[in-house]
Amino acid sequence: MTTQVTQANAKTSPATGIAYPLVAQASAFLIVDGTTFLGSVTLMNLAGIAVATKKFVETKDPTWLVVIAGCMDTIAKASKATETIAGAAATVLKSFPPG
Repeated sequence: MTTQVTQANAKTSPATGIAYPLVAQASAFLIVDGTTFLGSVTLMNLAGIAVATKKFVETKDPTWLVVIAGCMDTIAKASKATETIAGAAATVLKSFPPG
């Protein structure tokens, strides 16, 4: 036997009132995890930028500029991924009936 939950009957279900705080908490955890991910990626890549900048100043080798650009690109991609994660969490929470 399968049960199909629609928006109409989900709004009247007592389980919805119980589940909503759990969905909200899961969404918040998802955003926290995304923010932690962004912080970690940023920290690692800023360290890479610092080392590459030092090496470039010492050697004048333009290869280090490519490394710096790659690190900056990685930070930008991580930022976009975090934005996507947060948007998805917000969408799930908004689409879930508050009970």
